[in-house]
Order: sequence, then C-alpha cells, then structure tokens
Amino acid sequence: MIKIQKDLTIAIARLAKYKKLKAAAKLGLTEWATQSVKHVKQARLLKTRTGFLYRNIGFEVTDNLNAAVGTGVGRAKGVVYASILDEGGVIKPKHKQWLTIPFKGVLGSAHNYRGASFVFKSKKGNLIIATKIGGKLHPLFTLKKQVTIPRKDWFTLPMSQMKPTLALVTSAEYQKKLMEKM
Repeated sequence: MIKIQKDLTIAIARLAKYKKLKAAAKLGLTEWATQSVKHVKQARLLKTRTGFLYRNIGFEVTDNLNAAVGTGVGRAKGVVYASILDEGGVIKPKHKQWLTIPFKGVLGSAHNYRGASFVFKSKKGNLIIATKIGGKLHPLFTLKKQVTIPRKDWFTLPMSQMKPTLALVTSAEYQKKLMEKM
C-alpha cells in the first residue's frame, strides 16, 4: 500500500487570492462602466427630443470580466438609431419611395394624416405633406429620397475619453488597492 498525502494549504491560499483578485477586477470594471455611462450622459453631445436614447444607455460586467457599455446593454433598451447618430450615414427608404420627415411639433407618422392631408411642391422644390386647418396651411412632413446624417460622435468621443480610466482600473496597483479593501 502506498499512501500519498499532499498539503493543499498553499493551493487553497492561492485560490482564495485569485477569487479576491477576480472580484477586485470585476469591481474595477463596474466602477469604470458606471463612470462611462455617467460621462456619456453628461457630455450631452446630441439635441434631445424625448431623452429615450440617453435613458437607454447602460452597462454590463460579466463574471468572465467582460464589460459592455451602450444601448441595449444590461437593463437598457436597444435604440436602433443610436449608431447612425454617432457614426453618421445615409438613410434611404426601405419599403416606400420617400422618407417622411416630420416638421417640428408634428406627432405620429404620415399614415395618421391620410385623408386630411395633401402633397404640394414648395417654392424651393421640396415635396411637402400638409393639411388645412381653418383655412390655414399647416405643413406636416417633407418628403425626401434620402437623408444624410452627419457624424456626431455623441458616444465614441466620451467613451474614448474614458480609456485612461479603464487603464487605471485594470492596472495591477489599482487591483491591489481594491483587494486590500475587501
């Protein structure tokens, strides 16, 4: 009979240190993600109509130490127009001939005004959907074949400004300080 006995004290201590390090790393990433969301929201690089986009910027840090910040992350809803407002681009109609761009204060879509509206050509040559109320002309939508959205960097710029903070919270010194607090 052979009896092997191994002292696992060192291995257990290293495992505990690793778990503490992983928890510290997750805490550091969570701090960075929280600050990043706050920084993007405070930058306010976009004009807001409803605030839906800003309300739906969130973050998530996984147990595998992956961090994500943006719309549709964590509890935040995805905002389909977020990336085109950041990066810019051309919008073309997918299912119709024209895009209907609402004038300020117009709610709903052109479909809501069927029967009570008509199309005319403005002096500048734009096609306008309008309605008459009390004998006065009220423009509702302008029709466009495509619209070019300029690059705004509302997300990219503030996030790039957070890179030094990310480098700090993932540094060995910072992780060591966090571990000491645990």
